[in-house]
Amino acid sequence: NQTTWQPGARRGQTPISRQPTDERVRLMKDQLIRAKAYMSFAPPTSNSHLVKELRLRIRQVERVVDTATKDSDLPR
Repeated sequence: NQTTWQPGARRGQTPISRQPTDERVRLMKDQLIRAKAYMSFAPPTSNSHLVKELRLRIRQVERVVDTATKDSDLPR
């Protein structure tokens, strides 16, 4: 756990921690929720190219995001 001080930081301020963040993982999980919500608006019998592609992408991203807990776990 490395801790560093931000330039110009004053005494008594909280130090900035350089731990791996999970910001991108959280963003991707939020986007998955939005994509699934969009899918719920598609008619059940819809087989349009857009719907098929979205289903495929959702499955792919879910596989990656389910195993990731921090940004460094994501593939490049």
